[in-house]
Amino acid sequence: MKELVFLAFVAFLLMIVPTQITLAETTSIDVKEELQSLGLRSTTEIMSAIETGFLQGRLAPDEMVSLLSNLVAYNGEREDKETILITIARALKDDSLPVTMLIGKVEEGLARKVSLQAIKQMVSERATLLAEVRDLLYTNLIFTSSEYGQENCLVLPLPRFDFLVTQIADTLANYQESGRSPLEGYLVYQEMHTRLSMLERNAIIPAEDVELVLERIKPESLTRILSNILSQQLQ
Repeated sequence: MKELVFLAFVAFLLMIVPTQITLAETTSIDVKEELQSLGLRSTTEIMSAIETGFLQGRLAPDEMVSLLSNLVAYNGEREDKETILITIARALKDDSLPVTMLIGKVEEGLARKVSLQAIKQMVSERATLLAEVRDLLYTNLIFTSSEYGQENCLVLPLPRFDFLVTQIADTLANYQESGRSPLEGYLVYQEMHTRLSMLERNAIIPAEDVELVLERIKPESLTRILSNILSQQLQ
């Protein structure tokens, strides 16, 4: 009984505390101030892309303030920091790509004390991979807009489309980083199948999205993407 009373009291507090305490919400103004503290030449271009991300729901002010503040504190050349942010900005605004994975890789690299040059290269490769996967979905008539008007075209809400792009791209990146041959398309496909199926079982992704991808995307398409990325790395 005492436990029930305690839980009820906690529930009561959770209901009343938000009305009594107002926490400062992170806004685009905070993001802009943090960005300006880096002293970059491309501040206007980067901020414009970030604001586009806010409007699309692809970015949140909190995550951008975290990223920018970590870059400010990180030891390295200003030019490298600028290149990293421009890559993310252009992927977001010019190529209309989801950038959650890019931001995550930058944060991971900073936490591991990786050089900015290495982070810059990694972000560039991941952005290219995201674009390749996005185009692969387009080729298989999976879109985020009904303006294409093609037969057998499936239009997904932007968050679901972005999630698919990110998960497939991350699967390909992990496979590539394992050092295995890009020519083994069926192995890449199996890894994609395993990941998407797991997400479906955990109710993170709709079953129809998984079925759609596994039905329309073929192993040879994944091989082509990995081969393209490898060719770019060797140039």
